[in-house]
Amino acid sequence: MQLARRRGATVIGLASEQNHAWLKDRGVIPVEYGQDVAEGIRQASGGIVDAFIDTFGDGYVELAVELGVRPERINTIIDWQAAARVGARTR
Repeated sequence: MQLARRRGATVIGLASEQNHAWLKDRGVIPVEYGQDVAEGIRQASGGIVDAFIDTFGDGYVELAVELGVRPERINTIIDWQAAARVGARTR
């Protein structure tokens, strides 16, 4: 997140509410996990999501696709099967 912020990106971070202050202190817009996480990201981003980094797995590659992120702008460090299905990056 720090490297993306230094490059001028608006960074949105998914986290439990107890970690929101930590994210805000680092210039990240926090969004809480939950059923409406896609809507939360859309609201936080103004409706435009250009890239997505998945460090957790469990459906986040698919979430990025749902948000309209092009597969070459999705990167996962854990969900290689989903990456292979959609053409996302794995490093």
